[in-house]
Amino acid sequence: MRLFIKKSDYYIDIDSSITAFEIKDSIIFRELSFNLFNNVELYENDNFINLEKSSTIIYNPFQITLNEKKLLNYLYKDLISKIKDDDRKYFLNIENNFFSLMDDIIENIDYPIEYSDSTDFTKLFQSFDVKFKEGDVDNYLELLVSYLKICNILLKVKYVFSFNLLNLLSKKEQNLLMKELDIIGVILIDFSISSEKDIMLHYVEDDWFTI
Repeated sequence: MRLFIKKSDYYIDIDSSITAFEIKDSIIFRELSFNLFNNVELYENDNFINLEKSSTIIYNPFQITLNEKKLLNYLYKDLISKIKDDDRKYFLNIENNFFSLMDDIIENIDYPIEYSDSTDFTKLFQSFDVKFKEGDVDNYLELLVSYLKICNILLKVKYVFSFNLLNLLSKKEQNLLMKELDIIGVILIDFSISSEKDIMLHYVEDDWFTI
């Protein structure tokens, strides 16, 4: 597998489940993050891979959540596909009971209201707050692996592009993540920024000592 960076006209071999790029120029980093798929292409055995269909991008690794809107939509779609025709009668009973309840309420209020006379499973799932169980939110690696597994299962994602994600992981966590990605069958390509700054920098060491 090879990653093609268009403006440099250069191919880079992707031979591991994690590939990291360190960008020295802030403008290049910004352009990559704003227009990633206009700047890179991925090939396997010289065959172009449609990244729009088979990948996802983690722009902000600080805000990873299993219950983002896109994933929930795919969750509801998958759950609905598992409902058998014989089980739909339970949904109809819930719907009919709700309509009867609303009719009774309307008779006992002095102001006009209205409601939809039909609903669907998605709305029912939302009303009961059906969502993914996130587990220990303080365990960032566990959350990240769960997120990537769900993207692979529901969205059929095989390639994940991220920005500054690996900067949040220790070397041990990066090695553990690589093993998990090998099991899941997902390739992670991370871009990080390391530009020079014309301002005073303070460095925090691994013992939290600042210099």
